[in-house]
Formats: sequence, structure tokens, C-alpha cells
Amino acid sequence: MRDGIPSFTALAVAFARGVDDVDPVAQSLMPFPLGALLRAGHAAKKRGPLRYLLRASPSTHLPLRTLAIDAVIARATSEGVRQLVVLGAGLDARAWRMPALADTVVFEIDHPATQAYKSSRIGDRKAMCREVRFVNVDFAKDDLETRLRDSAFNPSAPAIFVWEGVTMYLPPAATEGTLAAIARLSGAHGVLAMTYATPKLAGLVAPVRPIVRAAFGLIGEPLLGLMSREEARARIERAGLALESDTGAREWAREAGRPAPWVPIAERLLVART
Repeated sequence: MRDGIPSFTALAVAFARGVDDVDPVAQSLMPFPLGALLRAGHAAKKRGPLRYLLRASPSTHLPLRTLAIDAVIARATSEGVRQLVVLGAGLDARAWRMPALADTVVFEIDHPATQAYKSSRIGDRKAMCREVRFVNVDFAKDDLETRLRDSAFNPSAPAIFVWEGVTMYLPPAATEGTLAAIARLSGAHGVLAMTYATPKLAGLVAPVRPIVRAAFGLIGEPLLGLMSREEARARIERAGLALESDTGAREWAREAGRPAPWVPIAERLLVART
């Protein structure tokens, strides 16, 4: 978050969701000129060959990831979960676009500056969930459990925690500490949907991977938390959670009835339960 603008990755994810029609709210959350570019990109996507160029782009991964997590949320709410916690919410707009959240209270967790920006952009748009609660958390100094409890979160009731596109930027100790907090807060029948990136990155050959890592460092978001599938599972189990599934982009595409991406990113979605 710099000068009142969300992080580069938050903007990129929202842009990809908007262009792909996954998130109709994204356009209103983007600062100028990105909002205008999103409108142009949305229109261009519908014109012949550009659709295939977008499919060939790594950005195809992001809408598929979003749809996969949407499906986990919808299933959890159909099972009676009525609390959704979005960790590192950024420009996530599920509270304003998912009818499945009609009876659910959504807790959006992020840095106070990000929350202020998002609140100003969302304005008086009516949410589709029962209620949205912005929970300001500076992860460098605030305690997640304390801040959630202060926001009337009920730790004895089931909740679904969504942790999308964040763990790859965190050191292992921070990830493990947050997982332990999620396990304590989830209640009976709680659900976690967490993405993580593996050291293979985008299936690139080994000499290219350091260049990709350096690029993320240059934009101020170094890849500190890459982990293998075995490491991810071990961290989940140490936190006291039970692994339910661990899937990648090709599986997300199949579940969504969409073409598989041409450039698969080595990021996975892990779903676990208490």
C-alpha cells in the first residue's frame, strides 16, 4: 500500500477478475486510469483473437483461482456457516457480488490504509451479504484474534477463513502463527481455503526462477513463503487442521467448466477443516 493506493498485486488480481467477468464490482474499486483500462479490456476480451491471447496469459490463473474459492464458500454457507473471514482482503468484492452470502457476516481483514481506500471506493453500494465488518489489522503489530473478537466475531460458531494470494509473501513463522490462530477461531466445522505457491513458480525452468523472484522483490513484494505440497500439508496439520483437498489450476478449470490455462501457475488451493 503506497500513497493511498493498494498494492500492485491487489490491483492486478482485481483487474484480472474484472476483465474475465468474475467480478463485476472490480471496475468501481480500481483507481484511475485502471478503471478505464478495465472497461476497455473487458470490451476487447469479447472481440475474437484477444480472448485467446488472454487465455494464453498467466492472468487466466487468477479468475480460475477466484472461482474455485467461490465454490468452497458457497458449499460452506450451504452447510450452515454464517461467518466469512477474508484475510488480506485487498480489493476482494465477494461481499458485494455473491448471493450465497445473503445470511453471512463478512469480516474483511486488512491494513487500515487499505480498508480506508476500499471503503471510499465502495461507497454506498449495497452488499449481498448480511453485513460487512471492516477489521483494521496491521499484521506487524496487531493481534488477529483480539481484533476479530473486538469486532463481534463468534469463535464458538463455525466460520470459513479465506486466505487468497497472501502466504507466498509471508515468512514461514508468520504463516504458521496465522494458521494456529485460524484453528483456534474456526469453531466446530470451520473451514479454511488457503492458496500457496510452490517453488516451481510457473513451471519455469530452474534458471528463470531467480529472475521471477527478483521481479517480485523489485515491486516491494518479495516471495518469502514459497512451500512444497508436503510443507503446506505439514503446516496445516501442525495447526490442528485436517486437510480436505489440495488442487491446482487445471482442476479448477475442470470444475468451472472452463478451458485449462496454457500457462499454469504453480499456485495451489488447500482446503482444510477443524
